[in-house]
Amino acid sequence: MGTLYSVFVLDEIANTQDGVDWLQKSGVGLPEHLLPGREPTLREIKRAAESGEAWELEYWTGAESLHITISDKESEAWAALVVMDYDARTEDPDRPYEFFFEAGHIDLVRAIVQALADVCGPFVLTKNGEDPELLLPR
Repeated sequence: MGTLYSVFVLDEIANTQDGVDWLQKSGVGLPEHLLPGREPTLREIKRAAESGEAWELEYWTGAESLHITISDKESEAWAALVVMDYDARTEDPDRPYEFFFEAGHIDLVRAIVQALADVCGPFVLTKNGEDPELLLPR
């Protein structure tokens, strides 16, 4: 069985009681002052995926998605990022997109989500829908 990493904008989860309860039951404390967050644009996703000096990228498009495989030449870690609701014919680099990782090494996934959190605000990263982890802007 593979590992699926889901990524959520923190304030979308924190604005519901179920979301707050889930985070608290999982041991994730919310910041005292909740910073606003948003989905990243395609331009920001590509910039984050390209941010590692030793990372190599491979892009391919599906019917309604963009797939980016990121490989770290030094550590041999990799991550498979999927941008949802993507259409190459009408690509808009400044439109926000939801995304997730269909597989990969957690350290590389975390590094990419952290790069996006630095620009877009806090994210919650989950592994197979469990073990939420809060990534705040640095």
